[in-house]
Amino acid sequence: MNDSLRPAAHALLLLVTLAVFILTTVPFQMEASRQGITRRWHHAERTPFHNAEGRRMSGSDTLGNLLLFLPVGFCLHGWRMARRKNLTISVIPTVVAAGLFSLGIEFFQLLLSDRFTSINDVMNNTLGALGGAWLARRYYLSGVRAILAYMRSWRRRPGMLVLLGLGVSYLVWAVAPFHFTLRLERLWHNWLHWTHSLRYLPNLLESWLSADQREYWPLEVGENFIFGMIFGGVLLLCRKWYWPAHKLAKEVHILAAFFLLLARNALLLLSQTGRPDILPDLACFLGVLLSGFLFSRAAFAGSDAGTMRLLSFFYVCFFMLVLLRPDFPELARQPQTPTGSGLLAELFASLQPRYLLRPDAQPLRLFAKACLVMIPLAFVFAQQLTRRAQSFAARLGSGVLLAGGLGLLLQLMRHYVLQAEASLLTVFALMAGAAMGIWLEKWWQGKCGS
Repeated sequence: MNDSLRPAAHALLLLVTLAVFILTTVPFQMEASRQGITRRWHHAERTPFHNAEGRRMSGSDTLGNLLLFLPVGFCLHGWRMARRKNLTISVIPTVVAAGLFSLGIEFFQLLLSDRFTSINDVMNNTLGALGGAWLARRYYLSGVRAILAYMRSWRRRPGMLVLLGLGVSYLVWAVAPFHFTLRLERLWHNWLHWTHSLRYLPNLLESWLSADQREYWPLEVGENFIFGMIFGGVLLLCRKWYWPAHKLAKEVHILAAFFLLLARNALLLLSQTGRPDILPDLACFLGVLLSGFLFSRAAFAGSDAGTMRLLSFFYVCFFMLVLLRPDFPELARQPQTPTGSGLLAELFASLQPRYLLRPDAQPLRLFAKACLVMIPLAFVFAQQLTRRAQSFAARLGSGVLLAGGLGLLLQLMRHYVLQAEASLLTVFALMAGAAMGIWLEKWWQGKCGS
Protein backbone atom coordinates (compact mmCIF):
# COMPACT_ATOMS: atom_id res chain seq x y z
CA MET A 1 0.00 0.00 0.00
CA ASN A 2 1.26 3.45 -0.91
CA ASP A 3 2.68 5.53 1.96
CA SER A 4 0.71 8.54 0.67
CA LEU A 5 -2.50 6.86 1.87
CA ARG A 6 -1.39 6.75 5.51
CA PRO A 7 -2.41 10.33 6.43
CA ALA A 8 -5.84 9.78 4.88
CA ALA A 9 -6.22 6.49 6.78
CA HIS A 10 -5.30 8.22 10.06
CA ALA A 11 -7.75 11.07 9.41
CA LEU A 12 -10.62 8.73 8.48
CA LEU A 13 -10.12 6.58 11.57
CA LEU A 14 -9.98 9.60 13.88
CA LEU A 15 -13.08 11.15 12.30
CA VAL A 16 -15.13 7.95 12.49
CA THR A 17 -14.19 7.05 16.08
CA LEU A 18 -14.89 10.61 17.24
CA ALA A 19 -18.27 10.62 15.47
CA VAL A 20 -19.25 7.26 17.01
CA PHE A 21 -18.20 8.42 20.49
CA ILE A 22 -20.31 11.57 20.15
CA LEU A 23 -23.34 9.68 18.81
CA THR A 24 -23.21 7.21 21.69
CA THR A 25 -22.78 9.76 24.50
CA VAL A 26 -24.89 12.84 23.60
CA PRO A 27 -26.48 14.77 25.22
CA PHE A 28 -23.62 13.98 27.62
CA GLN A 29 -25.43 14.52 30.90
CA MET A 30 -23.06 13.21 33.56
CA GLU A 31 -24.46 11.66 36.74
CA ALA A 32 -21.57 9.87 38.42
CA SER A 33 -23.22 9.40 41.82
CA ARG A 34 -23.16 5.95 43.37
CA GLN A 35 -26.97 5.80 43.44
CA GLY A 36 -27.23 6.75 39.76
CA ILE A 37 -24.64 4.19 38.65
CA THR A 38 -26.31 1.48 40.75
CA ARG A 39 -29.73 2.31 39.30
CA ARG A 40 -28.48 2.24 35.71
CA TRP A 41 -26.60 -1.02 36.31
CA HIS A 42 -29.80 -2.54 37.68
CA HIS A 43 -31.62 -1.56 34.46
CA ALA A 44 -28.77 -2.60 32.16
CA GLU A 45 -29.36 -5.27 29.52
CA ARG A 46 -27.13 -8.08 30.77
CA THR A 47 -28.91 -11.01 29.07
CA PRO A 48 -27.89 -11.59 25.43
CA PHE A 49 -30.67 -11.14 22.84
CA HIS A 50 -33.10 -9.74 25.46
CA ASN A 51 -33.78 -6.24 26.77
CA ALA A 52 -34.07 -5.16 30.40
CA GLU A 53 -37.76 -6.22 30.54
CA GLY A 54 -36.93 -9.73 29.35
CA ARG A 55 -38.38 -9.27 25.84
CA ARG A 56 -36.34 -10.05 22.75
CA MET A 57 -34.46 -7.04 21.43
CA SER A 58 -36.08 -5.07 18.64
CA GLY A 59 -34.98 -5.23 15.03
CA SER A 60 -34.49 -1.45 14.83
CA ASP A 61 -31.98 -1.48 17.72
CA THR A 62 -30.13 -4.41 16.19
CA LEU A 63 -29.92 -2.76 12.77
CA GLY A 64 -28.86 0.58 14.25
CA ASN A 65 -25.99 -0.91 16.26
CA LEU A 66 -24.82 -3.02 13.33
CA LEU A 67 -24.70 0.02 11.05
CA LEU A 68 -23.10 2.21 13.72
CA PHE A 69 -19.90 0.16 13.91
CA LEU A 70 -19.73 -0.78 10.24
CA PRO A 71 -17.59 2.31 9.42
CA VAL A 72 -15.50 1.70 12.56
CA GLY A 73 -14.50 -1.76 11.37
CA PHE A 74 -13.97 -0.46 7.84
CA CYS A 75 -11.70 2.43 8.82
CA LEU A 76 -9.89 0.57 11.60
CA HIS A 77 -8.99 -2.37 9.37
CA GLY A 78 -8.03 -0.01 6.55
CA TRP A 79 -5.78 1.89 8.94
CA ARG A 80 -4.11 -1.37 9.96
CA MET A 81 -3.61 -2.30 6.31
CA ALA A 82 -2.04 1.10 5.61
CA ARG A 83 0.19 0.81 8.66
CA ARG A 84 1.35 -2.74 7.90
CA LYS A 85 1.43 -2.26 4.10
CA ASN A 86 -0.40 -5.57 3.84
CA LEU A 87 -3.84 -6.06 2.30
CA THR A 88 -4.32 -9.60 3.66
CA ILE A 89 -3.85 -9.12 7.39
CA SER A 90 -6.25 -10.90 9.75
CA VAL A 91 -9.50 -9.20 10.73
CA ILE A 92 -9.45 -10.71 14.24
CA PRO A 93 -7.41 -7.90 15.90
CA THR A 94 -9.70 -5.36 14.24
CA VAL A 95 -12.84 -7.07 15.57
CA VAL A 96 -11.35 -7.44 19.06
CA ALA A 97 -10.30 -3.77 19.17
CA ALA A 98 -13.74 -2.63 17.97
CA GLY A 99 -15.42 -4.86 20.57
CA LEU A 100 -13.27 -3.39 23.35
CA PHE A 101 -14.07 0.11 22.09
CA SER A 102 -17.79 -0.70 22.22
CA LEU A 103 -17.41 -2.23 25.70
CA GLY A 104 -15.64 0.90 26.92
CA ILE A 105 -18.48 3.06 25.57
CA GLU A 106 -21.08 0.91 27.35
CA PHE A 107 -19.26 1.19 30.69
CA PHE A 108 -18.89 4.95 30.16
CA GLN A 109 -22.66 5.16 29.60
CA LEU A 110 -23.12 4.05 33.21
CA LEU A 111 -22.03 7.60 34.10
CA LEU A 112 -24.61 9.24 31.81
CA SER A 113 -28.16 9.85 32.99
CA ASP A 114 -29.76 9.57 29.53
CA ARG A 115 -28.00 6.38 28.43
CA PHE A 116 -28.18 2.72 29.39
CA THR A 117 -25.66 -0.11 29.19
CA SER A 118 -26.42 -3.16 27.06
CA ILE A 119 -24.51 -6.35 26.26
CA ASN A 120 -26.61 -6.52 23.10
CA ASP A 121 -25.07 -3.28 21.86
CA VAL A 122 -21.57 -4.74 22.31
CA MET A 123 -22.54 -7.89 20.40
CA ASN A 124 -24.15 -6.00 17.53
CA ASN A 125 -21.36 -3.42 17.38
CA THR A 126 -18.77 -6.20 17.16
CA LEU A 127 -20.69 -7.91 14.36
CA GLY A 128 -20.95 -4.58 12.54
CA ALA A 129 -17.19 -4.06 12.89
CA LEU A 130 -16.63 -7.56 11.47
CA GLY A 131 -18.71 -6.64 8.42
CA GLY A 132 -16.81 -3.38 8.03
CA ALA A 133 -13.44 -5.15 8.23
CA TRP A 134 -14.54 -7.64 5.58
CA LEU A 135 -15.58 -4.78 3.30
CA ALA A 136 -12.28 -2.99 3.95
CA ARG A 137 -10.28 -5.91 2.57
CA ARG A 138 -12.05 -5.47 -0.75
CA TYR A 139 -12.94 -1.80 -1.08
CA TYR A 140 -10.82 0.30 1.31
CA LEU A 141 -7.92 0.98 -1.03
CA SER A 142 -10.10 1.99 -3.98
CA GLY A 143 -12.38 4.01 -1.69
CA VAL A 144 -9.57 6.07 -0.15
CA ARG A 145 -8.04 6.70 -3.56
CA ALA A 146 -11.41 7.91 -4.84
CA ILE A 147 -11.77 10.25 -1.83
CA LEU A 148 -8.29 11.69 -2.40
CA ALA A 149 -9.02 12.15 -6.10
CA TYR A 150 -12.23 14.03 -5.28
CA MET A 151 -10.37 16.20 -2.77
CA ARG A 152 -7.72 17.08 -5.36
CA SER A 153 -10.38 17.96 -7.91
CA TRP A 154 -12.36 20.02 -5.39
CA ARG A 155 -9.21 21.89 -4.45
CA ARG A 156 -9.35 23.27 -7.98
CA ARG A 157 -13.05 24.02 -7.50
CA PRO A 158 -13.33 26.15 -4.34
CA GLY A 159 -16.94 26.99 -5.13
CA MET A 160 -17.88 23.34 -4.61
CA LEU A 161 -16.16 23.34 -1.22
CA VAL A 162 -18.10 26.46 -0.20
CA LEU A 163 -21.34 24.85 -1.36
CA LEU A 164 -20.55 21.65 0.54
CA GLY A 165 -19.66 23.65 3.65
CA LEU A 166 -22.96 25.53 3.53
CA GLY A 167 -24.96 22.32 3.13
CA VAL A 168 -23.14 20.52 5.95
CA SER A 169 -23.47 23.55 8.25
CA TYR A 170 -27.21 23.71 7.61
CA LEU A 171 -27.56 20.03 8.54
CA VAL A 172 -25.31 20.34 11.60
CA TRP A 173 -27.17 23.18 13.29
CA ALA A 174 -30.50 21.55 12.45
CA VAL A 175 -29.74 18.24 14.18
CA ALA A 176 -27.08 19.14 16.79
CA PRO A 177 -26.19 17.56 19.19
CA PHE A 178 -26.70 14.43 17.04
CA HIS A 179 -28.81 12.39 19.46
CA PHE A 180 -30.21 9.83 17.02
CA THR A 181 -32.26 6.66 17.42
CA LEU A 182 -33.83 4.07 15.13
CA ARG A 183 -36.70 3.32 17.53
CA LEU A 184 -39.96 3.12 15.62
CA GLU A 185 -41.89 5.03 18.29
CA ARG A 186 -39.50 8.00 17.96
CA LEU A 187 -39.76 7.91 14.16
CA TRP A 188 -43.54 7.86 14.42
CA HIS A 189 -43.55 10.70 16.97
CA ASN A 190 -41.36 12.90 14.75
CA TRP A 191 -43.48 12.08 11.71
CA LEU A 192 -46.62 13.13 13.59
CA HIS A 193 -44.89 16.37 14.57
CA TRP A 194 -44.07 17.06 10.92
CA THR A 195 -47.70 16.45 9.85
CA HIS A 196 -48.87 18.67 12.73
CA SER A 197 -46.65 21.49 11.43
CA LEU A 198 -48.31 21.06 8.03
CA ARG A 199 -51.79 21.39 9.55
CA TYR A 200 -50.57 24.34 11.64
CA LEU A 201 -49.75 26.49 8.58
CA PRO A 202 -53.24 28.12 8.36
CA ASN A 203 -52.85 29.25 12.01
CA LEU A 204 -49.64 31.21 11.44
CA LEU A 205 -51.49 34.49 10.93
CA GLU A 206 -53.16 34.04 14.32
CA SER A 207 -49.96 33.48 16.33
CA TRP A 208 -46.35 34.66 16.26
CA LEU A 209 -45.09 31.30 17.50
CA SER A 210 -44.11 28.30 15.38
CA ALA A 211 -45.78 24.90 15.60
CA ASP A 212 -43.56 23.72 18.48
CA GLN A 213 -44.25 26.98 20.40
CA ARG A 214 -40.49 27.57 20.82
CA GLU A 215 -39.70 30.14 18.10
CA TYR A 216 -41.13 33.20 16.44
CA TRP A 217 -42.08 31.91 13.01
CA PRO A 218 -41.27 35.16 11.09
CA LEU A 219 -37.68 34.94 12.38
CA GLU A 220 -37.52 31.25 11.55
CA VAL A 221 -38.81 31.92 8.04
CA GLY A 222 -36.42 34.85 7.56
CA GLU A 223 -33.37 32.87 8.68
CA ASN A 224 -34.10 29.89 6.45
CA PHE A 225 -35.14 32.08 3.51
CA ILE A 226 -31.91 34.10 3.59
CA PHE A 227 -29.88 30.92 3.93
CA GLY A 228 -31.69 29.56 0.88
CA MET A 229 -30.77 32.73 -1.03
CA ILE A 230 -27.09 32.33 -0.10
CA PHE A 231 -27.05 28.61 -0.93
CA GLY A 232 -28.78 29.25 -4.24
CA GLY A 233 -26.40 32.09 -5.15
CA VAL A 234 -23.31 29.94 -4.55
CA LEU A 235 -24.97 27.12 -6.47
CA LEU A 236 -25.56 29.46 -9.41
CA LEU A 237 -21.89 30.47 -9.48
CA CYS A 238 -20.85 26.80 -9.39
CA ARG A 239 -23.22 26.11 -12.25
CA LYS A 240 -21.64 28.90 -14.28
CA TRP A 241 -18.04 27.95 -13.47
CA TYR A 242 -18.10 24.16 -13.53
CA TRP A 243 -21.00 22.76 -15.56
CA PRO A 244 -22.47 25.51 -17.80
CA ALA A 245 -23.50 23.08 -20.55
CA HIS A 246 -24.84 20.25 -18.40
CA LYS A 247 -28.23 18.95 -19.47
CA LEU A 248 -29.62 19.42 -15.93
CA ALA A 249 -28.06 22.87 -15.41
CA LYS A 250 -31.42 24.63 -15.36
CA GLU A 251 -32.94 22.16 -12.89
CA VAL A 252 -29.95 22.13 -10.53
CA HIS A 253 -31.57 24.61 -8.09
CA ILE A 254 -34.66 22.45 -7.62
CA LEU A 255 -32.64 19.24 -7.31
CA ALA A 256 -30.13 20.71 -4.84
CA ALA A 257 -32.83 22.22 -2.63
CA PHE A 258 -34.82 18.98 -2.72
CA PHE A 259 -31.87 16.78 -1.69
CA LEU A 260 -30.72 19.23 1.01
CA LEU A 261 -34.16 19.33 2.62
CA LEU A 262 -34.61 15.59 2.19
CA ALA A 263 -31.36 14.99 4.10
CA ARG A 264 -32.40 17.50 6.79
CA ASN A 265 -35.78 15.88 7.39
CA ALA A 266 -34.34 12.36 7.30
CA LEU A 267 -31.91 13.30 10.08
CA LEU A 268 -34.62 15.11 12.06
CA LEU A 269 -36.87 12.04 11.90
CA LEU A 270 -34.08 10.07 13.61
CA SER A 271 -33.31 12.82 16.12
CA GLN A 272 -34.40 12.75 19.76
CA THR A 273 -33.93 16.49 20.29
CA GLY A 274 -34.81 18.12 16.96
CA ARG A 275 -38.38 18.54 15.75
CA PRO A 276 -39.14 18.34 12.02
CA ASP A 277 -41.17 21.26 10.73
CA ILE A 278 -42.35 22.04 7.21
CA LEU A 279 -42.11 25.82 7.63
CA PRO A 280 -38.27 26.06 7.50
CA ASP A 281 -38.33 23.67 4.54
CA LEU A 282 -40.70 25.88 2.59
CA ALA A 283 -38.74 29.05 3.43
CA CYS A 284 -35.39 27.53 2.42
CA PHE A 285 -36.81 26.02 -0.78
CA LEU A 286 -38.38 29.35 -1.74
CA GLY A 287 -35.09 31.16 -1.06
CA VAL A 288 -33.14 28.76 -3.29
CA LEU A 289 -35.66 29.17 -6.12
CA LEU A 290 -35.80 32.97 -5.91
CA SER A 291 -32.02 33.22 -5.84
CA GLY A 292 -32.02 31.72 -9.34
CA PHE A 293 -34.00 34.70 -10.62
CA LEU A 294 -32.15 37.29 -8.54
CA PHE A 295 -28.57 36.16 -9.20
CA SER A 296 -28.86 34.76 -12.72
CA ARG A 297 -28.76 38.10 -14.54
CA ALA A 298 -25.61 39.29 -12.76
CA ALA A 299 -23.88 35.91 -12.79
CA PHE A 300 -24.42 35.05 -16.44
CA ALA A 301 -23.76 38.58 -17.67
CA GLY A 302 -20.13 38.07 -16.66
CA SER A 303 -20.34 40.12 -13.45
CA ASP A 304 -19.08 37.71 -10.81
CA ALA A 305 -18.06 40.66 -8.63
CA GLY A 306 -21.65 41.92 -8.52
CA THR A 307 -22.89 38.47 -7.58
CA MET A 308 -20.30 38.19 -4.81
CA ARG A 309 -21.26 41.60 -3.41
CA LEU A 310 -24.91 40.58 -3.35
CA LEU A 311 -24.01 37.29 -1.68
CA SER A 312 -21.93 39.18 0.91
CA PHE A 313 -24.88 41.45 1.69
CA PHE A 314 -27.20 38.48 2.26
CA TYR A 315 -24.58 36.71 4.37
CA VAL A 316 -24.13 39.73 6.65
CA CYS A 317 -27.94 39.90 7.05
CA PHE A 318 -28.00 36.19 7.84
CA PHE A 319 -25.14 36.58 10.34
CA MET A 320 -26.86 39.42 12.19
CA LEU A 321 -30.21 37.62 12.22
CA VAL A 322 -28.69 34.46 13.70
CA LEU A 323 -26.91 36.32 16.49
CA LEU A 324 -29.43 39.04 17.34
CA ARG A 325 -32.74 37.19 17.07
CA PRO A 326 -34.56 36.40 20.33
CA ASP A 327 -33.70 32.74 20.67
CA PHE A 328 -34.99 29.67 22.47
CA PRO A 329 -34.38 30.53 26.16
CA GLU A 330 -37.06 33.25 26.15
CA LEU A 331 -39.63 31.19 24.25
CA ALA A 332 -39.08 28.00 26.23
CA ARG A 333 -40.37 29.86 29.30
CA GLN A 334 -37.47 28.51 31.34
CA PRO A 335 -35.70 31.56 32.81
CA GLN A 336 -32.04 30.74 33.32
CA THR A 337 -31.09 33.81 35.37
CA PRO A 338 -32.58 35.33 38.53
CA THR A 339 -35.11 38.08 38.11
CA GLY A 340 -33.47 41.47 37.93
CA SER A 341 -29.96 40.11 37.39
CA GLY A 342 -27.47 42.29 35.56
CA LEU A 343 -25.69 41.73 32.28
CA LEU A 344 -22.63 40.05 33.81
CA ALA A 345 -24.73 37.63 35.84
CA GLU A 346 -26.75 36.82 32.74
CA LEU A 347 -23.62 36.21 30.68
CA PHE A 348 -22.00 33.89 33.19
CA ALA A 349 -25.28 32.08 33.85
CA SER A 350 -25.15 30.88 30.24
CA LEU A 351 -22.10 28.77 31.15
CA GLN A 352 -23.73 26.95 34.06
CA PRO A 353 -24.20 23.18 33.61
CA ARG A 354 -27.97 23.40 34.17
CA TYR A 355 -28.15 25.69 31.14
CA LEU A 356 -25.65 23.88 28.91
CA LEU A 357 -27.18 20.44 29.57
CA ARG A 358 -30.81 21.37 29.00
CA PRO A 359 -32.83 18.41 27.66
CA ASP A 360 -33.79 20.25 24.46
CA ALA A 361 -30.06 20.82 23.66
CA GLN A 362 -30.76 24.33 22.34
CA PRO A 363 -27.61 25.92 23.88
CA LEU A 364 -25.43 23.41 22.04
CA ARG A 365 -27.37 24.04 18.84
CA LEU A 366 -26.91 27.80 19.24
CA PHE A 367 -23.18 27.27 19.83
CA ALA A 368 -22.89 25.20 16.64
CA LYS A 369 -24.82 27.76 14.62
CA ALA A 370 -22.82 30.77 15.85
CA CYS A 371 -19.52 28.94 15.37
CA LEU A 372 -20.33 27.83 11.83
CA VAL A 373 -21.59 31.20 10.60
CA MET A 374 -18.36 32.83 11.84
CA ILE A 375 -16.03 30.52 9.88
CA PRO A 376 -16.50 32.14 6.40
CA LEU A 377 -16.04 35.65 7.80
CA ALA A 378 -12.85 34.60 9.59
CA PHE A 379 -11.59 32.90 6.42
CA VAL A 380 -11.99 36.10 4.39
CA PHE A 381 -10.45 38.16 7.22
CA ALA A 382 -7.41 35.84 7.33
CA GLN A 383 -6.99 36.14 3.56
CA GLN A 384 -6.75 39.92 3.86
CA LEU A 385 -4.09 39.63 6.59
CA THR A 386 -2.17 37.03 4.56
CA ARG A 387 -1.87 39.50 1.68
CA ARG A 388 -0.29 41.92 4.15
CA ALA A 389 2.33 39.29 5.09
CA GLN A 390 1.00 38.81 8.62
CA SER A 391 2.20 35.69 10.45
CA PHE A 392 -0.20 32.89 11.34
CA ALA A 393 0.06 33.70 15.07
CA ALA A 394 -0.81 37.34 14.37
CA ARG A 395 -3.74 36.34 12.17
CA LEU A 396 -5.02 33.90 14.77
CA GLY A 397 -4.66 36.24 17.73
CA SER A 398 -6.19 39.29 16.06
CA GLY A 399 -9.02 37.24 14.54
CA VAL A 400 -10.00 35.60 17.81
CA LEU A 401 -9.84 38.90 19.72
CA LEU A 402 -11.93 40.70 17.10
CA ALA A 403 -14.48 37.88 17.12
CA GLY A 404 -14.69 38.08 20.91
CA GLY A 405 -15.16 41.85 20.78
CA LEU A 406 -17.84 41.51 18.10
CA GLY A 407 -19.59 38.86 20.18
CA LEU A 408 -19.61 41.06 23.28
CA LEU A 409 -20.94 44.00 21.25
CA LEU A 410 -23.76 41.87 19.88
CA GLN A 411 -24.62 40.61 23.37
CA LEU A 412 -24.78 44.21 24.61
CA MET A 413 -27.21 44.98 21.79
CA ARG A 414 -29.30 41.92 22.69
CA HIS A 415 -29.45 42.90 26.36
CA TYR A 416 -29.97 46.67 26.17
CA VAL A 417 -31.58 47.24 22.76
CA LEU A 418 -33.60 44.10 22.06
CA GLN A 419 -34.26 43.20 25.72
CA ALA A 420 -33.29 39.62 24.85
CA GLU A 421 -31.14 37.16 26.75
CA ALA A 422 -27.37 37.60 26.42
CA SER A 423 -25.05 34.59 26.35
CA LEU A 424 -21.32 34.27 26.88
CA LEU A 425 -21.57 30.90 25.15
CA THR A 426 -22.25 32.72 21.88
CA VAL A 427 -19.11 34.84 22.35
CA PHE A 428 -17.01 31.70 22.81
CA ALA A 429 -18.70 30.18 19.75
CA LEU A 430 -17.69 33.15 17.61
CA MET A 431 -14.12 32.95 18.90
CA ALA A 432 -14.01 29.22 18.13
CA GLY A 433 -15.41 29.85 14.65
CA ALA A 434 -12.79 32.55 14.05
CA ALA A 435 -9.98 30.19 15.06
CA MET A 436 -11.35 27.47 12.77
CA GLY A 437 -11.74 29.86 9.83
CA ILE A 438 -8.19 31.20 10.18
CA TRP A 439 -6.77 27.67 10.46
CA LEU A 440 -8.73 26.61 7.37
CA GLU A 441 -7.30 29.57 5.45
CA LYS A 442 -3.76 28.51 6.43
CA TRP A 443 -4.51 24.91 5.42
CA TRP A 444 -6.01 26.08 2.12
CA GLN A 445 -3.01 28.25 1.30
CA GLY A 446 -0.69 25.32 2.03
CA LYS A 447 -2.65 22.96 -0.19
CA CYS A 448 -2.90 25.44 -3.04
CA GLY A 449 0.78 26.25 -2.73
CA SER A 450 1.70 22.57 -2.93
